Formats: sequence, C-alpha cells, structure tokens
Amino acid sequence: MRTVARRTPFWENKVKPALDEVLKGKTMSMANDRFDVLRDGYVEEAYYTYSLSPVYNCRKEIIAIYDTVRPTMMPSFLVAFKQDVS
Repeated sequence: MRTVARRTPFWENKVKPALDEVLKGKTMSMANDRFDVLRDGYVEEAYYTYSLSPVYNCRKEIIAIYDTVRPTMMPSFLVAFKQDVS
C-alpha cells in the first residue's frame, strides 16, 4: 500500500472537510459521490456511497472514525440517451 504524504486538492476539497465534521461529533454521508481513481495507469471516474461516523470511548472522546463505503453505478442523471424527437 502506498501513502501519499502531500496535500492535494482532493485532500483539501473532499477528505479534510468531511473528517473535520466527523471530528466535531457529526455523522456524514454521501450518495453517488464521484472520485477520479487511477486504475491500470489511467484515471477513470468512480462513484461511491459512503458514511463516516465518530467512534467514542467510555469517556465520550472520539477515538476513531468508522467508514463504510460501497461502490455504486454512475448516477442516472449523468447517463444520456439519444432520442429522435420529431
């Protein structure tokens, strides 16, 4: 597994704001959220539904973040069909 140590627009715009909310004690979720992923040397669109929740210890301190992720299909509003309108 490779770790990226530098800050990227992906980190600043998507990951950090979500983690900041969860670290305040809020649960957040997104449906059909687009991610550009690198697969076999090419960037391709991928869509995921995910939820982030704080995990508390007995002193009600946040000790972890629970993350559930499910890959989804491209949202239907992005799929275009050509229709012959006469």
